[in-house]
Parts: sequence; structure tokens; C-alpha cells
Amino acid sequence: MPTIITKDGTEIYFKDWGPKNAQPIVFHHGWPLSADDWDNQMLYFVGKGYRVIAHDRRGHGRSAQVSDGHDMDHYAADAAAVVEHLDLRNAIHIGHSTGGGEATHYVARHDRTILGKISKRGNRYLRVLFVQAAWVVLIKPKSWERHGLKHWIEAAKKRLHHNVLAIALANKLARIAWSVLARGRGFEASKLQVA
Repeated sequence: MPTIITKDGTEIYFKDWGPKNAQPIVFHHGWPLSADDWDNQMLYFVGKGYRVIAHDRRGHGRSAQVSDGHDMDHYAADAAAVVEHLDLRNAIHIGHSTGGGEATHYVARHDRTILGKISKRGNRYLRVLFVQAAWVVLIKPKSWERHGLKHWIEAAKKRLHHNVLAIALANKLARIAWSVLARGRGFEASKLQVA
């Protein structure tokens, strides 16, 4: 069973499938799930030639059942320990629910190198997909105006299947997050364009 020990002594289980020299994709699971919940997606991407990695968050699955360290700082540090142990470069990080927060926190605290690569379009260097957040936004139309997304969502809905729309919106939300992380300031909703 592949595991690592973090700096605070917590044992973290991980899966690492596919060619070691392939583009890595790191999957961060939601609460209270485990790395196994990504198996279908991991099998799909490993079949396409990617290297896929998922770990059980501390207190979940096969990782140590510890009573402390259940906060984003520790979750991000645990993910960083796995990434460092596997010597991953240019990894794409995908998170669901709590895993989305973990992945974002990881990138903000431990992978500062990619922030310098963010382009104006953002998608090329996107590292986190906010899929869960996108679905929440899509089912609450009253929030669109408040968050400055109404025009963009209405235009995208006319030409995209709802599943594709969720991914497109996830990309848009991630680009907004990157704008805040990289530049330390907010975004201008009026400049959002349909991809």
C-alpha cells in the first residue's frame, strides 16, 4: 500500500497510475469520500495516456485516522507532500467539494510557480476545476446577477449542453480565483466573455 509520512507524522495513502513521464493529473476528493471515488475518472485518463494520482485525505479512507489537522492548511500540506514525494511537475489539479478547496489552497500555498504562467485567457494554465461550485451557481439563477455572471451564463446556455456549460463555468470561476490569487484584487464582471 503506497503511503508517505507528512512532516507532522501523518500517514497519507495515495494511488499513482500510468506512465511516470506523462502529464500528471491530481484528483482531490470531497468530504467524507476517498481516492476510490475518482476511480472511473482515473481509469479514463490513464487509458488516454495520462499519469493519474489521488490520495486519501487525513482522516479518510486508508490514511491515518487522526483527530487533529482537519483544516485547509494541513490538507494542502498533505497534498504538497504527495506531489513532492512523486516529483510531479506541471500537474493539473481537479477537486470536488472539499477537494476543490484543498486543491486551491495547495496551489496558493505550495505551487506558486504556476501563478506566473497565468495567461489572459487562463484556460491554458488552469489547474483547478471548480465543478461543484459551477453546479451550485447554475441551480441558483438569482445569484447570477449578484456575482456578475448573468450575461455570461445566459449567452453560454444558448450554445452549450448543460454538462459542457458546467465545465465552462468551472473554468470561468477558476479564472476569477486565479485573478484574485495572482493579482491580489477582484475581477471586473463586465469583461467576462463566453469562451
